[in-house]
Amino acid sequence: MRTAKQVYERYSRGRYSDLDRLAKHITESWLDESYYPEELLGGARWTELFRATGPIVNGVRTSHIKLPRTIYRTAVP
Repeated sequence: MRTAKQVYERYSRGRYSDLDRLAKHITESWLDESYYPEELLGGARWTELFRATGPIVNGVRTSHIKLPRTIYRTAVP
């Protein structure tokens, strides 16, 4: 598993040509690395990563998300 900082560094250097792999690494680092993952990179960098991959459902990129959406992770308290 890559840390959130490693994922962002690799992304910002253009080292992800496979968006499905990027989505997998984002999901793993978001869910497993910290109770408050937003603290690891800050909201702006996470948003940049999420926008780069598009919608992710259970770690898999998808072309759309049905509404309503439920987010199962917390943000900074």
